[in-house]
Amino acid sequence: MRSTIEELYYGNLNPSVKLIRPQTAYARKVERMSDCETKLMELLDGKELSLFADFSALYNEIDAEGSLEAFVNGFRLGARLAFEALGSGDGCLADIV
Repeated sequence: MRSTIEELYYGNLNPSVKLIRPQTAYARKVERMSDCETKLMELLDGKELSLFADFSALYNEIDAEGSLEAFVNGFRLGARLAFEALGSGDGCLADIV
């Protein structure tokens, strides 16, 4: 446990940085989305291109905030589960000592 805490302290753990495994459904969707974005940017100009760029930037910010919220909520749930698992016996049965 301590090494994980130390790794986090020294900045060696960054759970939001991941590589996309090639040949997965996720990788294909990311590639398709990138292709669509490229084609859209080729079709648009002026105000439309600027509007699309603003939309993309806002989408990325919202996605990042949503990912952060999901991570925090998942971490909190895990901590609550661990706390509950380590808690004192509050059920109707007691350990035999």
